[in-house]
Amino acid sequence: MLDRFFYLSENRTTFRTELLAGLTTFLTMAYIIFVQPAVLSGLFFVDFMGEKALTGMDFGAVTTATCVAAALATLLMGLFARYPIGLAPGMGENFFFVITLLPAAAAVPAFADALDAGQTTPWQIGLGVVFVAGVLFLIVSALGVQSKLLDAISPSMRAGIAVGIGLFIAFIGLQGAKVVVDSGGTLVKLNPQFASPDLVVFFCGLMVTAGLYALRVRGSIVWGILAATLLAVVLKLGLPAFLPDMPMLPKKISHQLAGHGLNLSLSTGWYDRPGSQPVQVSLTSDEPAEVTRRFTVQLLVRREGTASGYDDRVVRELDLPADTLRVDVTWKAPQLSQATTYALQVSEGDRPRPDLSFPAALSDPWTPVPRLPELVTHSVLMQRFSVAERIVDVPPSPEPTMFKMDWRRALSLSMIPFILIFLFMDVFDTLGTLIGVSEQAGFIKDDKLPRMKSALVSDAVGTVAGAAMGTSTVTSFIESAAGVEQGGRTGLTAVTVALLFVVALFFSPIIAMVGSYPPITAPALVVVGSLMMRNVTKIEWDNAAEVLPSFLIIIGIPMTYSIADGLALGFIAYPVVKLIAGQGRDVRWLMIVMALVLVAYFVLVRGFSGTQY
Repeated sequence: MLDRFFYLSENRTTFRTELLAGLTTFLTMAYIIFVQPAVLSGLFFVDFMGEKALTGMDFGAVTTATCVAAALATLLMGLFARYPIGLAPGMGENFFFVITLLPAAAAVPAFADALDAGQTTPWQIGLGVVFVAGVLFLIVSALGVQSKLLDAISPSMRAGIAVGIGLFIAFIGLQGAKVVVDSGGTLVKLNPQFASPDLVVFFCGLMVTAGLYALRVRGSIVWGILAATLLAVVLKLGLPAFLPDMPMLPKKISHQLAGHGLNLSLSTGWYDRPGSQPVQVSLTSDEPAEVTRRFTVQLLVRREGTASGYDDRVVRELDLPADTLRVDVTWKAPQLSQATTYALQVSEGDRPRPDLSFPAALSDPWTPVPRLPELVTHSVLMQRFSVAERIVDVPPSPEPTMFKMDWRRALSLSMIPFILIFLFMDVFDTLGTLIGVSEQAGFIKDDKLPRMKSALVSDAVGTVAGAAMGTSTVTSFIESAAGVEQGGRTGLTAVTVALLFVVALFFSPIIAMVGSYPPITAPALVVVGSLMMRNVTKIEWDNAAEVLPSFLIIIGIPMTYSIADGLALGFIAYPVVKLIAGQGRDVRWLMIVMALVLVAYFVLVRGFSGTQY
């Protein structure tokens, strides 16, 4: 039955080959499962944009929406269009959604009252924009007018868009991994602290990914993510235990105090996480007492800048039972996490003395609290990364984002340019992938792609369903070419990919661990960005009227930190330059309309509102 439905024999393939091809395609595009929730929730941007980067979208819900939307769209592609192409939320569109669309929605004056009243949020309006764009794409695909849209933007401009987004994605990855940091004079600079755990994790993932990709290893991006994840876990658990073994970095603080006929010793480990500092205290007597002895031990702490007295203290009463030489107890001393020095006081039978009196033998009772190097303690690894407590779990609920799109406000005049941009990005991403993969697989016959309308409809349905679930534009993945190289030729490859996305849902703890730490996923962004650079060869370099608008897009997207603004520079310049150059016949009416709409948007909306985003 499978042979007849998917035409396996006709395409000279087998069930086993199609399954392997599906696994290969899934491995090459599975990084989106880790990256997408980190991007849409804003966690990916927190390190260099602060808490304001958080979008309010639930990480787990986005994870579920990503997998379900990808599975649905890919299943449609396999059963309806019968092509070996996987679909998922697109890289580029997701960054555009967070960095450009959401601030724009939040800044529109007409939305202010609804936002303040909690009736809607920027991300709900953003999902509404994606939903409307998806519906338009569905109509365009059903009517078969995609060729006109494809012709509206020149091949050079389309190539420039891909290159610009590639540079932008790579730049975001470098920032997320702390390779590029803020600089007052030059805006950005290279982080010289190459020994930082964050940079070590990033470069490990990047080198593994790039090396395996150069060797044509399937799923090189995922293998790089796995390598970086493993290293991050090792460093997170191992640095506090092994780094202090160096002679200049004592592993534990240790304090001994003699008096009252006994020895008291205190020891503990490093203090990197407030609230979880165990302190081991031992009381040892030279001779066993005839009766139980009660001691009051006081741990005093000082913070930086305290010259006298103390800032906080921990008081505990300990009993040394009769006929006992030693007793060991464990305290919690979270006060040590913020302390720079500490001291001990011990008294028998009464409360600690408030005058801070110490035995005369102790000329300076205050002992420094040792620390891991700031390079380690201030790293994102130590401050935010947490090792998953389990591998498999119930999939996160999609309820926080499901059917939350605000399509009514998305249809407002100020959002129309964004709807058009999302429409064009989805159309051109899909057409480019279909043509590229089909050329590689030999599907194109007589300069035509069979079942092209079915493929576009599958993509459009995925975008509409994805927005309804709570994720950004779903599009065809160029990584599907890896499965084609493996031998995939039919929709069975896509069906395999869809099923693997469903299985991935049950590994949400691992996804959350990986997605919350940007240095793990940043190598995927840099590598994907580098792969998108290949489109620069498609620019018509001999025609200056094509080069300048394309270049404005390429440099505008990363320099303005906005895909929309970068596209606007090229879209506005293109018809003007072409007309002046006497090449007006090459400019389609739709491009002129786009340029006029963008000029009106910048002048009437952005200009008068005084908003910058």
